[in-house]
Amino acid sequence: MSRRRKIMFIIIGIVVAVAVVGIISVKLYLSSKENKAIELAQEYLSQKYDEEMNYESIRFSWIDPSLYHVSFSPANNPELVFEVLVQQDLTIQGGIREFGQSNSSADNYCIKYFEYLMEEFLSDDAKRLWGDDVKVTVLQINSGLYSFSVPPELNNTMSLNEMEALLKNYWIYIKTSEMKLDDQSLEESANRIFEFIQVIKNNGFMPETIDFWYPTTEDETTDVALRNLNEIDTVDQVMGQLKAELAK
Repeated sequence: MSRRRKIMFIIIGIVVAVAVVGIISVKLYLSSKENKAIELAQEYLSQKYDEEMNYESIRFSWIDPSLYHVSFSPANNPELVFEVLVQQDLTIQGGIREFGQSNSSADNYCIKYFEYLMEEFLSDDAKRLWGDDVKVTVLQINSGLYSFSVPPELNNTMSLNEMEALLKNYWIYIKTSEMKLDDQSLEESANRIFEFIQVIKNNGFMPETIDFWYPTTEDETTDVALRNLNEIDTVDQVMGQLKAELAK
């Protein structure tokens, strides 16, 4: 091997070594920041809630706003997963106002707790109407872009009805795999939907929308979104919306 080639290999080796060291250093730096973000979020939760919270995961959003999203779950309820938002400079600023909202929080625990309670409450009636495979999802409309909009009165000791009175802008999704939405099942579907709406209204709940998802073919689904529930008083009203959906 010529002297020039040896020098070239040495230079390449140095460049590669420097690059490897640089990558390792960046990874160690980022890992260190993640660990600090987790510790900060844990300290924040221990000061705010009496419940023991278990760390689940962390991700960093590189798209503006750049935030650490640190996920936790209550020790006595691992199914309920919520987030704490930690700023890029490793601070928690729950007072950031988002889109004109005056009430903001760095975590969405109480929001997720409300969604969980509502899903549990509606599950039995949904299964009675659509079978055991039905999926009930409740989503409170909350962007969580910079912070979470949370009413200051909301807390995790409230009943479901007390929480619902403070959180009107939520959606309920019902997804069934056992019953197709077609001309043959139209009347039966309308009756089941109307009965479910009555369950919601009789309990004093008023979601912004209820969205029913049905299989139309083996690979496709269709949804029927019903709003203004206080104006739905008959099965025929539901039937009209189902017919409109099938006509699309």
